[in-house]
Amino acid sequence: VYRNWLMESLERYKKIAQSLISKINNKFSIITFLTIDEIIRDEIDLRPIWWELSEINDTVWAQHKIIQKELENLSEEDYDEWGYEIENEIDDIRNKVDWKVMSAQSLIDGLGKIRDLEEEDEILKRFKDIKPIDI
Repeated sequence: VYRNWLMESLERYKKIAQSLISKINNKFSIITFLTIDEIIRDEIDLRPIWWELSEINDTVWAQHKIIQKELENLSEEDYDEWGYEIENEIDDIRNKVDWKVMSAQSLIDGLGKIRDLEEEDEILKRFKDIKPIDI
C-alpha cells in the first residue's frame, strides 16, 4: 500500500515537473529570441523572468522534499528493494529542472551585462546617426 502511494506521488511529481519544464523552455525561448537592440534599449525587463525561474525551482525542490521525506520512512529492506529507484528518479528530475533554471538564469545575467555596457558607455549615443531599418 505504501509503495503504491509513493508511486502515485512519483507520478504527480513527474507531471508537475513536466509542466514546469515546459514553462522553463518557454522562458528560454523568450530569452534566446531577444535582439541585442531590445536588450541595450532596455525594452524588456528580464528580472521578472529570472524570478519566475527561481520560483519554478523552489516548486520542484518543495515537491522533491515531500517524496524524499517519505522515502526516509522506508525500512532498509523496502529502500534497498525499490525505494532507491524512486529516489534516483526524483533526483534526476530535480537535477534536470535545476540545471535548466540555472542555465536560463545565467543567460539572463549575461544579457544584463550587455545592458549595463550601454548604461556605462552610452553606446547608443555614439550611434544615433544611424537610421533604423524597417524589415
